[in-house]
Amino acid sequence: MSVGAQARNWTETLGNTIFFEGLDSTSYFLWLDDRMKQPPPLIAPFLHEFTHHWCFCSLVGNVMAFAELRLHALSGRAPAARGVCARDHLALACLSNLLRPIAEGMALFAEFDLDAAPGESNLGTPMTAASLCFAQENGGPFHEMMLQGLRRSADHIDRKASAVYLGDFEIREGYLPGYMLVKSLFLAMSAKVPGLSSEVFLAYLRCYLWEDPGFAAVFATIDSDGPNVAKQIINHFLVRIDTLRLASDLPERVAEFWQAWSAPGLFRPGPGLFVEPDDNEAVLSQMSATSDAIFGFLVSTAAKNDFADMCPVGDVVKLAVGLANLRRFTVVARVAARVRSDGDRWALILRPLIGPERQILWYTQTRPEDGDYEYFAIIPNFAAYMVCLLRRGDKVIVIGQIGHFDPTRHFDDIVAFVTELDRSMAIIQALRSDFETVGYPAIRAKSLELALAECEEHALEVYLTLIAYRGPTDPEKVELERGLLRASGLQSLFADDPEALRTLAAISLLPHHLISLHEFDLEGQLTLTNTFVLRGDLEVMRKVAWEVIKRDQTRLLLHVEGNRARVLV
Repeated sequence: MSVGAQARNWTETLGNTIFFEGLDSTSYFLWLDDRMKQPPPLIAPFLHEFTHHWCFCSLVGNVMAFAELRLHALSGRAPAARGVCARDHLALACLSNLLRPIAEGMALFAEFDLDAAPGESNLGTPMTAASLCFAQENGGPFHEMMLQGLRRSADHIDRKASAVYLGDFEIREGYLPGYMLVKSLFLAMSAKVPGLSSEVFLAYLRCYLWEDPGFAAVFATIDSDGPNVAKQIINHFLVRIDTLRLASDLPERVAEFWQAWSAPGLFRPGPGLFVEPDDNEAVLSQMSATSDAIFGFLVSTAAKNDFADMCPVGDVVKLAVGLANLRRFTVVARVAARVRSDGDRWALILRPLIGPERQILWYTQTRPEDGDYEYFAIIPNFAAYMVCLLRRGDKVIVIGQIGHFDPTRHFDDIVAFVTELDRSMAIIQALRSDFETVGYPAIRAKSLELALAECEEHALEVYLTLIAYRGPTDPEKVELERGLLRASGLQSLFADDPEALRTLAAISLLPHHLISLHEFDLEGQLTLTNTFVLRGDLEVMRKVAWEVIKRDQTRLLLHVEGNRARVLV
């Protein structure tokens, strides 16, 4: 199977900033000017990266970011703190090894499985963010059109096959183990919570893990016992997953969570997530006191000459002050632009680095001065609105908005974000460079490197165990699956057959309600796939599907009963 090379989209974890390398910003702004045209082909990577951003803008994500900031700031400057820095580095690596795969799994789930919850649109999920940015209009029918157009595309089928079915079972990127775990959790929760939608599930899982004070508490205190902290993190992760799988009162807890999530105002984690609100407040208070002490130390040492070649302490402190706000927003598109008066209207000339200039005419009452600007489309983490704005230096002018944008409440934060964005990212880059050249060499030790390697291997074992023990099983089946996954992921089930890869990937992308209507009849799913997606040779599709089923001895990929089959991954 030929899978075309894709532009690399990624999310920078410290600043929680998304880089859409595949986005043609000029084309996107022209589409925004006339949304009835076909939207730009960026819905899938947007869903993926925004899901990362959405998870990382959280209690755990923010605490990890501040821990990383203090690690980078202290490790090369404070010899007395190097034990603490080594512990922070190990703890961050350990928790990242555990959360990275499930974060990738959730992002892939958003690409391949996410549907809107029934009823009115709910703010605060990747679905509403994608609809805000890419749907032709708001509302359920437009969500459905947007997703089905995506999931019937040949590129998306190839994307599912290459990212999941041809992926290795490893945790450095973690696509396959993370997606398999997320899918197994969705199936397990769906069996206990009638009518659980994929959108509610994704929001619940995001908060269950990333708003958990148990993970955040690790970084709220200064404890130099690195190996003990690593064990604590692994044990807590396993307890959280087991609690979710074994809970007998999930319907009540999910309902309580979704009611709190959908209510106006600030969401606060509670018993629906197996969390006590006071625990969150205690962690935040502890983290604030620790950070104040650390950055107080940095300010007191700022004048020392031996820091002359490192990122200035004043910049580090400035980044720390603005970091929470920096992490709240996503730049969807950005391009250089020129404003020019044109009678009773004005023209916005888009000036991309590559390609011709393009023009948009505006009639708004807010008329910027003629001259050069940068043009942005920005949304906040919980996707209540999108604003289009012009920036020149520290001057910001909002020229368009979609959704619930309230200038009296939102404008100052948007201005702080967009005016500090480039400076903040430059400071982050300088800090990362400092850590690589000065900070990590200062804390490097054989014991630390061994502990880091052990953490990575333990994380891999955790995912192998969670996948192999996803339901009632026997030791022989467990060992067979662990061996298969370690050796080649799911690849051996397809026997290098591109038709089998495409057929199973296409079936897995069929809307769940259509599969349910056919009562999971495999022949019905093949017919639907052939009619609406692949339009190939039905007999060949039937043959390769049954060959995969025969090779899948432990039902790792498909659950089969007679002529009924359900793709599990």
